[in-house]
Amino acid sequence: MSVYDEIRTERDAQGAQWGGDSHDDGHAAYDWEWLIQKFLGKAALERGASVVAGGGPSGRTTFGSPEWRKRMIQVAALAVAGVEWMDREQPPTARAAEGG
Repeated sequence: MSVYDEIRTERDAQGAQWGGDSHDDGHAAYDWEWLIQKFLGKAALERGASVVAGGGPSGRTTFGSPEWRKRMIQVAALAVAGVEWMDREQPPTARAAEGG
């Protein structure tokens, strides 16, 4: 399964858990930002927990745990949900007509 398939699977699971588009449409842009930051923060905590001894601030010698990867898939799926929400609120063709 590709990472894109995993993101789609996670997106479908989030939709089933929370009620799909009708739930998502109750959010605003700041809600999506907050949710993404929340799950990104969880990923950062997971990475911190899996730091290899001797790793520096660049993270070059650190590796994410399987939990870190899971959180990053969730972040990606939330980002997709936010873009889907935006596209329902203002379809891409309307944004293009406005120069956006």
